[in-house]
Amino acid sequence: MSEEGTTPDELIGTMTKRAEFLAVLSSGPMEKRALRDELGVSRSTVYKVVRELKEYDLVKRINDGLALTLAGRILETEYETFRRRTEDVCRIRRLLLTLPADCGISTALIEDAEIILPERHAPNHPIRYFEQMVSDAECVGAFTGRPPAVRRFVL
Repeated sequence: MSEEGTTPDELIGTMTKRAEFLAVLSSGPMEKRALRDELGVSRSTVYKVVRELKEYDLVKRINDGLALTLAGRILETEYETFRRRTEDVCRIRRLLLTLPADCGISTALIEDAEIILPERHAPNHPIRYFEQMVSDAECVGAFTGRPPAVRRFVL
């Protein structure tokens, strides 16, 4: 980063604030005018954001316009992954609250997870949903909640 005193928290704040700009630039180089049109922001906003992103060495000027630097590309990808994980947690927060804090659940398990809750008029809705999934599946796998060395898989 350009400034000696840049902290990770400052950079994370900039990534959060400027995620939309970085996401657009992740698809390839772009002129400032095209960036402005794509994001529907003012010319002064584009100049301000570009100056800020350059200060953190996240973007650079090339022949085709503005492009992400390697640091910018890495951080944009990681930020997007973090954002998706945060969306997953928000979506299933109610379920996560029913589990012990030290249960060691993998983020892969909650990725794109869908929660099926009982409904007032259909308390068996989750079971019916599960039955339908099993019925529609070509192959079904399951494991117990025992430690990894003792897990049993049913195929």
